[in-house]
Amino acid sequence: MTWAGVPCGRARPRERIQTRAYRVSPRRARAVRVSPVTRSIRRVFAESAATLLAVFAREIDSLERMSRLLVSTLARRRTVFFCGNGGSAAEAQHLATELVVRFVRNRGALPAMALGADGSMLTAAGNDLGFDRRRCGPPARAACR
Repeated sequence: MTWAGVPCGRARPRERIQTRAYRVSPRRARAVRVSPVTRSIRRVFAESAATLLAVFAREIDSLERMSRLLVSTLARRRTVFFCGNGGSAAEAQHLATELVVRFVRNRGALPAMALGADGSMLTAAGNDLGFDRRRCGPPARAACR
């Protein structure tokens, strides 16, 4: 939704709020209180960013080796299998789905499977490519191409 599509009578209060927000001086902006929820969200995001940076610094060599192995496996037309437990099983499904259906651009299916389930792959393929079985086929068949 954009504000351009909202009738003028309803858009004016929103526009007034935005206008006032832009007129707040830097001195007054510092005095604005930050809610405990906002502080908590900022803290969680900062901790997450710090964790990602630490893992990247510590595991960059492992990540590079894993990336090279993934590329070489796919280049040999071999199937990549992902697995996980709990939330990691969902991440495994997500990774396999990105390879089989599409990631950034339209392309043929790459051979990948999540060892947990194929529900995510089925719905993503149907959503992205259509629910026509002739075009997509079962995920297992797409993964074994």
